[in-house]
Amino acid sequence: MSSVVEERVLYDLTKKEKVIYLAQKDPFLKVERISQLAETTPHYVRTVLSEANLSLTKLRKQYAQKLKDKRRANKFLLDILSTDKFDKLDLTKKEGVVLNKAEYYSDLIKEGNNFLERTVLFKEGGFPIMVNTTFISDGLQKFDELNDRKDLFISENKVRVEMSNDIVARLLEINTGVPVLILEKEIYISQKLKGVDLLYLIPERVELLLKENNHQISVVKCNKH
Repeated sequence: MSSVVEERVLYDLTKKEKVIYLAQKDPFLKVERISQLAETTPHYVRTVLSEANLSLTKLRKQYAQKLKDKRRANKFLLDILSTDKFDKLDLTKKEGVVLNKAEYYSDLIKEGNNFLERTVLFKEGGFPIMVNTTFISDGLQKFDELNDRKDLFISENKVRVEMSNDIVARLLEINTGVPVLILEKEIYISQKLKGVDLLYLIPERVELLLKENNHQISVVKCNKH
């Protein structure tokens, strides 16, 4: 929120509402600073917080936990994927972006090849089990540039099943039209959709174990066949 907008928000609030708003927005502010911004006294700030059953200490812990959860959630699929159950797993980088339904992403790829891309094929004992593809249309040169960007947001996992096209089928060595399980994360920069992170899996070959609110995904061999 810009300083101009925030000033307008505070202007429209009563002193009591200002105190509560400021405490919840930034619980690391000291009582004295809240009183200055709310144009009141430290004693009044303490009274309002007490009556509202708000503790700056508790609010700070909650705020810190939210930041921690955001950092944990703000990860690519490769960052949360655990494959330690496989003994002979080979990873191979592939050229180009793998899109099973390219029309879904036409707005992102309409600018041609001006995007950052990464595709990795996973094989177990020589057999493909899944492929991960990621692309971002924001003029980036490498994925490391995203590490310190505060305007980066990666969505939660979306899961769906699609009939494989010839590109996905060829990589996974299956017949075109065979169902594949797809995990997708949307990539936002400055609140604008700039890319996607996709994982294509063969349900007959692997199973997924979702842990800790989808912040870790374990891929294991399917033992039902």
